[in-house]
Amino acid sequence: MRSRILCAVLVVCVLAAPAAAGTTTGPLSDAVWKLSRGISNTVFGLPSEVVVNTLGGATSPQSTTWGAMWAEILAGIMVGTGKGLLRTGSGLVDIATFPVPFDDNRPLLEPEFPF
Repeated sequence: MRSRILCAVLVVCVLAAPAAAGTTTGPLSDAVWKLSRGISNTVFGLPSEVVVNTLGGATSPQSTTWGAMWAEILAGIMVGTGKGLLRTGSGLVDIATFPVPFDDNRPLLEPEFPF
């Protein structure tokens, strides 16, 4: 089990290396960039969107009462879940189609990465 996790982390690090280095020229690096974006969106899409939308709503200045704060938190959870499912689906599409260049490999959602 530990070796599988270590192998998965190693694969993600290797695929994310071109993105971190900023070397995104050529068809192979474009495909690797798209694959790393897909993996990132699939793995981190739902949790990051829920956290960002929940914290954004809970810390807004309009939340002056406990009831308003809880309403903002619940709305953030629902909006974050919806956006997270869209981001996860976008990541799955990127993973499935990374060898096929179409539409200049532009992301389906903006921002390109969930964080």
